[in-house]
Amino acid sequence: MSGAVLTPFSSGRLEGGFSRIQSGLGRIIGVQNEMEKIKRNLRHISGFTVIAEQVAREDQKLMKLLEKLKDVHYDAEDLLEEFEIEEWRRAAEKKNIMPLRDIVTNKVRKVVTSLFNTGGPNLRLKSLELSNKLEKIIAECHESQLKELVTKWKNELKGNRDTISTVDPSGVFGRDNEINEIVDWLVPTEDTVMVGDGGGNNKNVQAISILGMGGQGKTTLAQMVFDHRKVDLHFSLKIWMCVLDGFDVTTLANEIIERATESNPNLQRRERLHDRLKNALRGKKFLLVLDDVWDARCDEWLKLKGILMCGDRGSRIVVTTRSRRVADITSEIEPHILKDLSDEACWSLFSLRAFGSLNRGEEKHQNLVTIGKEIVKKCKGNPLAVTTLADLLVSERRENKWKCFRDGEMCDIARKDGYGILSALRLSYDNLKPHVKQCFAFCAVFPKDYEIDKEYLIKLWMANGFIPPQQGKELEEIGDDIFHELSINSFFEDKDVNIREPEFPPPDLFSNNKKTTFRIHSHMHDLAKLVMWEECCIAGQGKSVNISKRVRHISLEIPIASLPETQTLRSYIKLKCESPFSCDIEIFKYFNLRAVDLRQHRRPLPPSLDKLQHLRYLDLSYASIERLPESLTHLHYLQTLILRSCGNLCELPKEIVNLTSLRCLDVTDCSRLTHMPVKMGQLSCLRELNLFIVGRSDQFACSGIGELQSLNLKGHLSIEHLENVTDVNDVHQANLIEKSNLTSLSLGWARDPSHSEGLGQTEQEMVLEGFKPHQNLELLKIFGYGGVSFSSWMTDTASTKLVRIYLSQCCRCNQLPPLGQLPCLEVLGINGLKNVESIGDEFYGNDMSQGFRSLKTLEITEMEKLTTCSGIGFPQLVNMNIDSCPRLTTVRHFSSSQGMMHTLRSLKSLKISSCSQLGNFPIRLHNLVSLETLSVNSCDRLFSLSFGLHYFSPLRSLEIVNSSNFMRVANELSFLTCLQDLTLNACHGLTSLPEGIGTLTSLNFLSISHCSEMESLPNALQGLTALKRLNIQGCPTLNERCKKDIGKDWHKIQHIPHIICRE
Repeated sequence: MSGAVLTPFSSGRLEGGFSRIQSGLGRIIGVQNEMEKIKRNLRHISGFTVIAEQVAREDQKLMKLLEKLKDVHYDAEDLLEEFEIEEWRRAAEKKNIMPLRDIVTNKVRKVVTSLFNTGGPNLRLKSLELSNKLEKIIAECHESQLKELVTKWKNELKGNRDTISTVDPSGVFGRDNEINEIVDWLVPTEDTVMVGDGGGNNKNVQAISILGMGGQGKTTLAQMVFDHRKVDLHFSLKIWMCVLDGFDVTTLANEIIERATESNPNLQRRERLHDRLKNALRGKKFLLVLDDVWDARCDEWLKLKGILMCGDRGSRIVVTTRSRRVADITSEIEPHILKDLSDEACWSLFSLRAFGSLNRGEEKHQNLVTIGKEIVKKCKGNPLAVTTLADLLVSERRENKWKCFRDGEMCDIARKDGYGILSALRLSYDNLKPHVKQCFAFCAVFPKDYEIDKEYLIKLWMANGFIPPQQGKELEEIGDDIFHELSINSFFEDKDVNIREPEFPPPDLFSNNKKTTFRIHSHMHDLAKLVMWEECCIAGQGKSVNISKRVRHISLEIPIASLPETQTLRSYIKLKCESPFSCDIEIFKYFNLRAVDLRQHRRPLPPSLDKLQHLRYLDLSYASIERLPESLTHLHYLQTLILRSCGNLCELPKEIVNLTSLRCLDVTDCSRLTHMPVKMGQLSCLRELNLFIVGRSDQFACSGIGELQSLNLKGHLSIEHLENVTDVNDVHQANLIEKSNLTSLSLGWARDPSHSEGLGQTEQEMVLEGFKPHQNLELLKIFGYGGVSFSSWMTDTASTKLVRIYLSQCCRCNQLPPLGQLPCLEVLGINGLKNVESIGDEFYGNDMSQGFRSLKTLEITEMEKLTTCSGIGFPQLVNMNIDSCPRLTTVRHFSSSQGMMHTLRSLKSLKISSCSQLGNFPIRLHNLVSLETLSVNSCDRLFSLSFGLHYFSPLRSLEIVNSSNFMRVANELSFLTCLQDLTLNACHGLTSLPEGIGTLTSLNFLSISHCSEMESLPNALQGLTALKRLNIQGCPTLNERCKKDIGKDWHKIQHIPHIICRE
């Protein structure tokens, strides 16, 4: 395989669009005939696209044809959108809904009017050019005999894909454990129970699937299992079938009968098939391997499984597949996910294939061994990648050629090989739907191993028109489905898909909920690059940048001198953005752009921004702009507008309502914004509005909260400056209770209630009551609330599923609501409720013994008047932080009569800071059997009264800061035998560590800072062989004694690899 692979376009959208244009604007400007030709030719081109996408050879003439096919689709898409924009402009002019504001100068008015009036002639000329171009390309396609080329290539490929049941075991490395694991399941003993098997491995017929990406060795593993001696002895009948194309029960059943009886029944009726199969398998314990299954519907699989149940008890089916969905359907236990080969196994395989033997070749070609091992690392544990490169080098012994393979890209190397690793992966690509292919191939715009934000990627897919609309589904939902399909088919690395929880407590009021990131598998990234070829360019650190004139998507890690002189560019993405890029200013000359990243932009935006008429995604985060040009509101297709952290931005465009396609508006941390423009509720496509600022209607023409009523918002919403609400009825009009797609809600008032000039205490309570959300809400934050009590809906167990709650700076509240009765609450933060004096029974709800049964994280901070916390139960609590509660004296647990003897048994992390009066802490410390991290800062009374270290033997990390009493319990450090990290900072009066520290055999890190009275280190340090890092700072005597080679304590620490001593 060689060269660019063509990605198909949605011909249906183009053809349908041109049909509509033909009967509308096309008739008005006289291009009906051209529209008809374009539609007809697009049908032909679409057929050739599908054909040409399946084969690419080194024939340069064919490669040029493939490029032309792709380019003409882009041209057709651009032209269709230009027609749609002209239609929109004319309709807007007719309805007078797009006025030019007084702020627009007469000069700009003339430019815009001139632009609009040239639409008809320009479109006529472009239609004629496109029609002629299509005619020429169709003629070229016929001359090149594309169909015949593809048919020949498919036949060659199918022959290479067919598999047999045997393999030479001498060429298989690193799979012994996996072979034994599957053989043990196939041939069970009384003691054999596979994970997930449930002990039922003697059922009549059971199935297991082997899952992995292309070239990972699924077939080889199945072959080794199939030929295993135990398997031969155990099964009376073994059948190997390479499924390849389709999963047809009738075809498969006929083949099974043929293999079992050596006769071809060719039966079609299910009943006769079942009878013949029953006769063929009666009394036989069989093993059936279905190799390379690409697709299997659940109903079809169950039909086949039902037919095969006539086999003897203990019969088995093994399915190999690249699809997680197929694996889950066919496997009755957890699918066996194939592991990457180890570097050692990969080298053994490479050495055997490249040198012809494991040892002799290495001895003879020592100069190539080091290079070869570096080449093997490029293969990322994929055996087919190893054999592909080894076979290309089998007769090559020139060192410079091996270095070319070492330093080259896999997608470049793949052009030398017709049926190697990327050819195998290409099969997975060919099996995707056309629009999914586009979405995958676009990922070549990101570097290898780059951590990609899923939501960001979906927005870029949307911007480039890769996501086809489906009735009844949002574009983002369809994008999520595409992401899922690529994940389950091994295009994305499943193990690197992670959910990132926000920091606790969140760094600001507007922290979003969850974030999914992932990486593309290295070889899949090579495939994506091969597919996109010159259309994607990455300007990375340490790489020369050679940008083709056919480039459509550019991503930058570093600034480049200049952008290419071409109008093909559609995406301009910045991967790192710590400062402005000099090339940003050039971007406004590329009129076909769909996605633009201008983070950190430092210059005013041009007034003629509407020339980027195809633009759908615009990121201006951290830009130093005060206002956006009104011309931005003429961008008919704009879907995503990100203005995060634009600290100078004073207001949004007054005519933002004209952005009828806008789906996401992000104004996080735009601190100078004071209100939202009027008629926000008319943005009917808007789905993500992370911040709504309640403006003062006596000062600005602005949208009130009632404008939220008609918006179908999802995800996170913050409503800020609620002190400006003047009418409680506006809150009810927002109708949050109907917004089922909102998962996160933040409500913010002024920090100081005395600064609120709007509603009083009672009215603020009514406002909060009016914001009752839908029960799907998971995160609630309330900041600066001026009421005395919280709303009843917050603790209504029948109508809320809140998982996380943050209450901050609610200064008038003197009692916490009964949050303990919320069954799903996992994270709770209470900050700055300065009038709350005690936390008691009321906090836990009606049934104290069941209070906070799901809570995992609790933070209580900056509670000025808090003196007592009682009833600390929390059976599932993992993290607890008490900070800056200067009057807190007592933390009291439940009595044993209340059934709370297992208080805090799940607690892993306990942090107590700046609670200088806290001395009574009888939380049955011996119950803290899971505690791993303990941090105590400025809480001297704890050590003087009740807090003994001997209770914390499981502890792994201990931090003591600013204590004059720690010296009283320092001898108890010897009980912490699991301790790995020990930090002592400003422990006044501590002169030395105890010799008992020698019991801390797991200690890895020790930090002693600002303990000015420390005189020496204990001799026992010499025996702590696990200690790898020692940090001593601000301890004058110790610094002197620990000087390298000459200090009196140097011999005690010289075995530690990393030592830092500072004054």
